[in-house]
Amino acid sequence: MDLYIPDVLKQDEGTEDYDQVIAIAEEYASSTEGAEEGLFTIFYTGYYLENTDGTLQGYFIGMNRTGQPLKDLQFVLDFAINDAKVWDNQLVYLEEAEFGQFPNEAAFPFFLQATPGMEETLKAAEPGNIQISISDIQEGITTGE
Repeated sequence: MDLYIPDVLKQDEGTEDYDQVIAIAEEYASSTEGAEEGLFTIFYTGYYLENTDGTLQGYFIGMNRTGQPLKDLQFVLDFAINDAKVWDNQLVYLEEAEFGQFPNEAAFPFFLQATPGMEETLKAAEPGNIQISISDIQEGITTGE
């Protein structure tokens, strides 16, 4: 798969954080394991960014294998660690103005702000204790903002 860098991340190009994010994303892009042809799939990398205010952003990889480019992507995320819900029925919107258009057969990194109070739970994520699902995937939705 190709690696697509969303526009919103390009502003940090050349920083140590950017280089680390891209290195992890390249690992995911090197394999389509778990990403079925014809579907949009997300994976939690197990990494997060800590903001200056102590809040966390979970680091995810999206994989577009739908057969077409995606823009203005919207979906509902349910994500739990040991049954503690970090994101519960959370509407996620990846707007073209910020993220660009996600090419077909491409992996792309993105970050989501953790629900307040769930920072320690997110830090405890391990491959065997994560439950993740996405639903209500829609493409071409604009918020009007």
